Amino acid sequence: MRSALSSIPSTPPDMPTEFKNKIQSLHGFRVQLVIQKEIFPTDLSPHHDRLSMPKNQVSNPDFLGEQDKKILKLEGSIRVKVIDPNLNQYELRLSEWKFKSRSCSGLSKSKRSSSYVLNSGWYKISENKKNKLQKKDIIQVWSFRVNNDDNPPIYGEERLCFAVVKLTDTDEVKHCLIESDPTSACAS
Repeated sequence: MRSALSSIPSTPPDMPTEFKNKIQSLHGFRVQLVIQKEIFPTDLSPHHDRLSMPKNQVSNPDFLGEQDKKILKLEGSIRVKVIDPNLNQYELRLSEWKFKSRSCSGLSKSKRSSSYVLNSGWYKISENKKNKLQKKDIIQVWSFRVNNDDNPPIYGEERLCFAVVKLTDTDEVKHCLIESDPTSACAS
């Protein structure tokens, strides 16, 4: 049995129509799945105020452009727009957190790992009762771009945005996360 964190269907489920319409209304483009993950208690904690997206679980590391990478390195975060599961919009920050983790044996060996995090306001999304986010829920985080026509460009001509989609709690979704079987309904 595979971990729900590391398993993603070989062909991700299609984005729900209401999210496609919302992104289209914002003139969004270059829509791509970033991660499909299980919600953990720390993702819902107001104290932590962040959604963690471990880099080793990101399905498409190219969601960040070269300019985004430069800004992350120089400034530590990027201001992003996030659409929540209820189609509300928020201003958050995308950061990259790097940390060391000890080996299971407790020896002096340590391993570096990192995560992208949506923070500086994530608690508004996680605590919004209409979103109904709970631990063990499965979500998808999609990235997309919008042009900065209304405002002066923040980071070039395009702005990085995200949509957080809560998947319905169906047996098919659970099956897709447990095993990526090419003959299953998830792969079609």
